[in-house]
Amino acid sequence: MAFNVDNAVKYGNIESVDTSFSAIAVELNYTDDVMVPGETYNDEIERDAAQLMVRKLGKGNVQGGDVTKANGLKFNTDETADELMTLLSIFPLSKSELCQGKLDLVRASGKLAQKKAVVLRAHQEAWQAQAIALMLGGKNGGLNATNHTLSANTDKPVNDGGSQDITNLILAAQTQILEGDASSNVCIVSPEMRALLLSQRARAIGFIPEVNQQALRRGIIGDLFGLKVKVSNHIGRGSNIAGKIKAGVNGVHADIVEGAQKALITDFMVYDWRTWYINTTFTGTRENTMIGGYFGLSVDVQTISGALNTNPERCIVHQTIASGGAKAA
Repeated sequence: MAFNVDNAVKYGNIESVDTSFSAIAVELNYTDDVMVPGETYNDEIERDAAQLMVRKLGKGNVQGGDVTKANGLKFNTDETADELMTLLSIFPLSKSELCQGKLDLVRASGKLAQKKAVVLRAHQEAWQAQAIALMLGGKNGGLNATNHTLSANTDKPVNDGGSQDITNLILAAQTQILEGDASSNVCIVSPEMRALLLSQRARAIGFIPEVNQQALRRGIIGDLFGLKVKVSNHIGRGSNIAGKIKAGVNGVHADIVEGAQKALITDFMVYDWRTWYINTTFTGTRENTMIGGYFGLSVDVQTISGALNTNPERCIVHQTIASGGAKAA
């Protein structure tokens, strides 16, 4: 945490345990949690021969016949078209901070635990941004072409009450999935689209705003056409995924870079969370050192994640391409 207060207590220009800050103020620095297992993504991972596998949902053929004819009731064996797909965990996120101060003050202050909480929360926000980026730009390490399908109405700007009304476009995306013999259960919108959905017109059409405070803190803003609607500031013109995931030793993975660019032109996504898999391995350490009466705390957090949509046709993304901009794939 960088210092911007001249009279803050410092040891060697590094934040010390004497630095006090409000837990409420810290909480306001971070976005709500949009990616939640069992709600907006699937974390049920199969493990086969030390590999991470996810199940691609499929269907088998159901046969008809005529009981008045020979063998009319005979069963014919037919395998359901499920598949197991490899999930590559190749996307790391890490954060480390150092906090030090006089040993007696450290013991009395209790601020070391607060430091760990801040580091964990910052890492959690970056993980949320990474998950969105992988939905928009991820290719599972090159094993897949994409994790989503563009809306049939992509390139058409969203408006309120016109031919491209937000509710009509979401309904069209839902229809696109239904026509593919599938279903959808969640919709993530940008802050701009949230404003349109909360308008009087959208509520008159069928949008039901959420009023429960706990649900609102998880990003849920309401229900529309059977979809649980969430808002994320990781998409839309205010998105700053690139600013939340800094380049490490080897830079940032190309999938994350691509996803961060596409997030800026994404209005909303409608999908089936059961086909959107995320696997994350988490490690966190606290290394303590005491030298000459001073106490140092290093809070280190790292995750390695993989993300895969087994059925990209069940994730419809609507994007509005800026004038003169390149169209996203």
